[in-house]
Amino acid sequence: MTLVSPSGIVTFTTDYGTRDHYVAEMKGAMLCRSRQLTFVDVTHDVPAQDVLAATWQVAQAAEAFPAGTVHLALVDPGVGSEDRGLAIACMDQYFVGPDNGIFSHVLFRSGNALIRSLDGRKLGLEPSCRTFFGRDLYGPAAALLASGALSFRDLGPVLRKPVRLPDIEYRRDKATLLGNVIHVDVFGNLVTSIPNRETQRSRVTATFVGTHRIRDYVECYSDRPAGTLVAMPGSSGFVEISAINGSAAVALGAGRGTSVRVHLRA
Repeated sequence: MTLVSPSGIVTFTTDYGTRDHYVAEMKGAMLCRSRQLTFVDVTHDVPAQDVLAATWQVAQAAEAFPAGTVHLALVDPGVGSEDRGLAIACMDQYFVGPDNGIFSHVLFRSGNALIRSLDGRKLGLEPSCRTFFGRDLYGPAAALLASGALSFRDLGPVLRKPVRLPDIEYRRDKATLLGNVIHVDVFGNLVTSIPNRETQRSRVTATFVGTHRIRDYVECYSDRPAGTLVAMPGSSGFVEISAINGSAAVALGAGRGTSVRVHLRA
């Protein structure tokens, strides 16, 4: 795998919110390593300590950015523990954060990834305390990588088995696709773990969210009148369940983890 040159762009996904100083403090720590960086805030509104929610946000945003972008993701309930930090090179992008499964969606989508542990001591990034590794380790490491001051290989030793979360899995049982809801967006759309490509091979006859049957599988929201519950190929690359001009999450009483079955024409 060929490593691309860093772009100088750093995206930022956290559960820090914007009320406190944490985001600004981290950006300051990164600017101390390079004043030429461009920051893009993906979101700082990931629910507190919700690593799984963060995996979705960072993976979705990454696909829209130029090659060589560094994606910094920090939702770290175990900060200060023995969890290793890591850096990933895949899809012509770089990812930096804790080794707690936060890049599970990235690894799920990538067929080829290089992974390194972050060696803070070797990098001269010894944390000043055990509660803000984002400021003291992950942010500076991302800045050094994004600016080209350090190469990906300089970050630390090869890591072969990063933590992965299991919630993005799906399987096929004959003419049925079995998965679950992995994300609920701001509109109440239910994003499932079933890739769009699986529904392009055969006609969808019905979709079940829990015990609720969705009869319509459409291409866009305007295909059915307001209030209709539909399944469709989502912009995320995964099948979504929507209520036209409404919230499918509310209408179905569904959320992350709800089972989903998509039946195909045999």
